[in-house]
Amino acid sequence: MEVIGVTGTDGKTTTSTLIDAIATASGRRTGLMSTVDFKIGDARRLNNSRYTTLEAPEVQALLAEMRDAGVRTAVVETTSSGLELQRVWGVEYDIAVVTNITSEHLEVHGSLENYRRAKAMLLERIDPTRQKDLPVQPARACVLNADDSSFAYLRPFCQAPLLRYGIETASDVRAENVQLGPDGSRLVARFNVYNALAAIAVGHLLGIAPAALAEALEHFGGVSGRMERIDCGQPFTVVVDYAHTADSLEKVLDVLRPVTQGRLIVVFGSAGDRDRSKRPQMGAAAARKADFAVITDEDPREEDAISILREIAAGAAAAGGREPADYTCIVGRRAGIAAAFALARPGDTVLLAGKGHEQSIVIGRDKLPWDDRTVAREELAALGYRGPAR
Repeated sequence: MEVIGVTGTDGKTTTSTLIDAIATASGRRTGLMSTVDFKIGDARRLNNSRYTTLEAPEVQALLAEMRDAGVRTAVVETTSSGLELQRVWGVEYDIAVVTNITSEHLEVHGSLENYRRAKAMLLERIDPTRQKDLPVQPARACVLNADDSSFAYLRPFCQAPLLRYGIETASDVRAENVQLGPDGSRLVARFNVYNALAAIAVGHLLGIAPAALAEALEHFGGVSGRMERIDCGQPFTVVVDYAHTADSLEKVLDVLRPVTQGRLIVVFGSAGDRDRSKRPQMGAAAARKADFAVITDEDPREEDAISILREIAAGAAAAGGREPADYTCIVGRRAGIAAAFALARPGDTVLLAGKGHEQSIVIGRDKLPWDDRTVAREELAALGYRGPAR
């Protein structure tokens, strides 16, 4: 198979799924490993593991399934932890894509420098001299975001040809005349323009014609739990998104601001037993970008839930937020969502951030069933909203 690896702090799943959609539309038989699901030819199944990159034997088992199903092109969403911990040992990547790099997973890597270095390992795995048992050798290349602050750091690690994409910087694949705004049930965001550019760059490397690329993007249906609207007939907008870093939270709030007539309310938290440094950063992002924040559980794990919330709140206070006028802390994610809905008025937008597609929440050592979208519909039903607006 030709194997495409996608890494980065944010946008990995959307970019991976876009690449898969483009390759499929071109007539290739494809496979996909992502945070959301696994695709093997025509079959899909949810990824309920809570890991993006599985352990090495499981990764190889999925690749073997793809081989047996006649897959030609495999797209593997690849985390820094997966690279650092050798979970993708033996995977022969042909194309490496990096979306962006911001502060995340420092509990694993220790510093931003180490985190960047782990991401760069994907670029080093692209060997332009490798031969595969295929009728035609796959394209070998590194695809980098020329507008991202990590570009200069990552570039020296590319031994294969480099393809740049961007909006602001002179690039091989560039978006011009970008117009953003709501379109039906979809929200067109600047970060998704970058995701699309990365996918277009890969499509070009696969030899797919521009017209076919455009058509595949036009028919792309989106990714579960990414900027997903919940419409039960309520007079305010509810959006579920996976944003779980300060940078991604700011970006999503920036997208929602111009399409919100009233107040912008965000419900979010930060995972327990994970990178603590991002907690105040997320609180600060919410204080700057939202009108009101409900700080609540994400996955507290074995940490004290209220202690996590107070660390987030400290960042909100440092950024000028006042409690309870601008934010509140509520232990229990369902209670947090219910509180936000109770506050919402016609024209407001409520963003449920941090869980996205996930099907569980980890409290203590228990992995409990959870879906933000289901809970949102249940809490809206409790307020009397049980069907889509007409």
